[in-house]
Amino acid sequence: MFFMRIIAIANQKGGVGKTTLSFHLSVLLAERNFNILVIDMDPQGNLTYTFQVELPETAFSYNLFEREDPIPFTVEIKGHKLNIIGSDIRLSRFEADTRFENFFKLKKYLKDKEYDFVVIDTPPSLGLFTANSLVAADYVIIPVDLSVYSVFGLQDLLETLEKIGEYAGKSPKILGIVIMGQLRRTIMGKTLSKGLEDEYRDLILGELSYSVKLKEAVALGKPVWDHSPRNKVGREFKSILEKIIERVEVG
Repeated sequence: MFFMRIIAIANQKGGVGKTTLSFHLSVLLAERNFNILVIDMDPQGNLTYTFQVELPETAFSYNLFEREDPIPFTVEIKGHKLNIIGSDIRLSRFEADTRFENFFKLKKYLKDKEYDFVVIDTPPSLGLFTANSLVAADYVIIPVDLSVYSVFGLQDLLETLEKIGEYAGKSPKILGIVIMGQLRRTIMGKTLSKGLEDEYRDLILGELSYSVKLKEAVALGKPVWDHSPRNKVGREFKSILEKIIERVEVG
């Protein structure tokens, strides 16, 4: 029996590193020669832009709501192939169309697909597109930055996962929380970091140091371990991603 793992990267707060995490996880899985599908469910299309490829019209996620199945587009990064369904502002036209069946579009689309991993980047809200992603997902990873609003967003997301379990019959398993340490050096950042570690313990996958090199890498469409091999954030990121893969395969 074929076993596909569907992972959503979610937090309703923007700017916490969802796209950065989605991109690096996808690239590492491709480097391990897994058969990967990457889906951008954010109308901002940041993940799509990060891959820096021109996608055909048929390879955009808005097609899910146009009653046409999107056709993944294959791209190559350093000799490793992965498949992409991209996004752009056209997806936002469907945000208000909250008919019951629309919340299951992505799940239905993925039902008979045969990938090793599907990685879904979600928008900074708990609306239709994030709900689609969470309903379809087997697992969810939650990136947070060290701000009060991000922690509130984490709490709201956990409540949403409970509701999805109630209404959809199943909610994705939380693989873990990744702390994106933009404010790590501040007193507030240290306080929030310790609070997260105390409350969520084994769910904390790790914490990334702040690095301009990480931002540069994403802007160039490269994983940070290739862009700046000597920078410690690349080692930190790989360590966190290894834990994710291990938890999925064990789980």
